[in-house]
Amino acid sequence: MRVRSRPDPHSNPNSNSSLKIPIPSHFPDQSPRKPKQIRRRASARRAGARAMGVVSAAADALVAVFSLTIAVAAPLIDAQSVLPHTLYPAPLLELKRWYAAEFGDYLVAQPPAFFRGLVCLELSFQWPLAVATLYGILTRRRWAATTSLMAGVATLTSMVKSSFPSPL
Repeated sequence: MRVRSRPDPHSNPNSNSSLKIPIPSHFPDQSPRKPKQIRRRASARRAGARAMGVVSAAADALVAVFSLTIAVAAPLIDAQSVLPHTLYPAPLLELKRWYAAEFGDYLVAQPPAFFRGLVCLELSFQWPLAVATLYGILTRRRWAATTSLMAGVATLTSMVKSSFPSPL
């Protein structure tokens, strides 16, 4: 057991007296680690951190693409269901008509009231969150995970709602 000098907290700070306190060099139930064991554990931690970094980067890229899609499509395509058609150029109106005819999307072709409500939710809540999440990911802000989670929950909620329309 080593003995280190520590200043006595109750003594005068100007005096040179110190208190000798024994400090164990290792925990009583463990033997001291050898340097080789320490190096192996450190390299294993680095390998795990690299793998986690790859997974994190892939997740960030996926969320960034999702957020970019919402940031572009919501005001240009989805908002046509609730805003006047005079605000949009002819190619965007034609793109929406083509999509509704090609894929048989009756919600886009003749939007019912609940779908227009979901589009309003998307424009007022999800679109700003998508823009903020995209900014946060690109600038590596810590709060990007929170905005991403909020946007994901809102998207999941609207998907469940549109999958099971009200019988009324």
